[in-house]
Amino acid sequence: MNPTAIASAAATVASAAIPFTFDLPATFWIDVTLTTPGTQPDQVLPLEFKYRTREEMEALPTDIEGKTDAEILGLLINDWKAPGRPFKPENVQLLISRFHRAPREIFDAYRDAHWNSKARAKN
Repeated sequence: MNPTAIASAAATVASAAIPFTFDLPATFWIDVTLTTPGTQPDQVLPLEFKYRTREEMEALPTDIEGKTDAEILGLLINDWKAPGRPFKPENVQLLISRFHRAPREIFDAYRDAHWNSKARAKN
């Protein structure tokens, strides 16, 4: 490929990029892999998380202090895609009861989505 064609291709890719905006959505979706007890394969739960600003993320440890796992997940999650189990407190408690590591795995995925580029590489 000649240099002019390369420059033209690069310009086309650059112009097709989404323009920068400071206005981020209020929520975002992440597929979170949950460890399944026993020999069953791990499962993926698509979660719609609430976006937090940097200041809100820095305040998160104080916000969750003294709260139960279910209450903490309620602060982070806006919705999920779990067939037959809508996102509501009793189903959050069921998830925690059956998937023992779920609170930590969900919290880590949420934190990584905000602070760690590793989360983007998985999606």
